[in-house]
Amino acid sequence: MKNVIIFTSPGCSFCKWAKKIFEHHNVALGDPKKFEEVDTSEDNGFNRMSEECPGEGSVPQIFIGGQYIGGIEELRNLVWERKLVDMLA
Repeated sequence: MKNVIIFTSPGCSFCKWAKKIFEHHNVALGDPKKFEEVDTSEDNGFNRMSEECPGEGSVPQIFIGGQYIGGIEELRNLVWERKLVDMLA
């Protein structure tokens, strides 16, 4: 399974929803080799998001296997189009 990086902020309902989607698809949220959550409320997390997702100011921002996916809308579309499982494999 490919690794997932998700940029989040505390209290973000879309971020919680995104994590639930990954949890439902058996992504090991507790395994740092498979899932990394970057808190953008901390300076280094925000700076990292600014570097890796230029022009994006909202969270969540998601990468799967090093490929930039986008935000919650793009993740939701992957689920609806039944493409997320293949992308995670």
